[in-house]
Amino acid sequence: MANLMTATLIILIKDNKVLFLKRTQGWGAGTYSLPGGNVELHESLSQACIRESNEELGITINPADLQFVTMLHIKNFCMNVCMEYILVTFVASNWEGEIYNKEPEKHSELAWFDLNNLPENLAPFARETLKAYQSKQTFAEYGWQ
Repeated sequence: MANLMTATLIILIKDNKVLFLKRTQGWGAGTYSLPGGNVELHESLSQACIRESNEELGITINPADLQFVTMLHIKNFCMNVCMEYILVTFVASNWEGEIYNKEPEKHSELAWFDLNNLPENLAPFARETLKAYQSKQTFAEYGWQ
C-alpha cells in the first residue's frame, strides 16, 4: 500500500550557492538535502515552507520573498514500503536572521554548494528538484520507471 505525502522544499540562494543540510537519520541519511519537510493539516504550502525554514535553520522568510519553482511527484521504496511524495519547491534569496543548524540531531552539517558543482552524495529527490529548477521545469516525476 502506498501513502501519499506532501512536503515542501526551499532552495536558499546566496552568491549563486545553494544551502544544503546533511541528513543523519531517516530517508536519505548521509546525503545532502534541501531544507524542508511535511505539510501539516490546515497549513498552506508556503506556510509549511516558512515554518520548516524556521524550525531547521532559525530564519524567518517573508511570504512575498518565496517564489514557486517546481512540483516533483516521486515514488520511493524505503524499507519495503512504497512512499509517494508531492514535493513543492520554493526559492528565496532574502530572509531574516542568521542561518544555523537548529536541529543537530537530524542534520550533521550545513553547507553551501555552487549550483554547477553539487556534491556527489546529494539525495536523489534533491538532485531531481535542482535539475527541474535549473531547466525551469515546473513539474517533474521521479521513480516511476
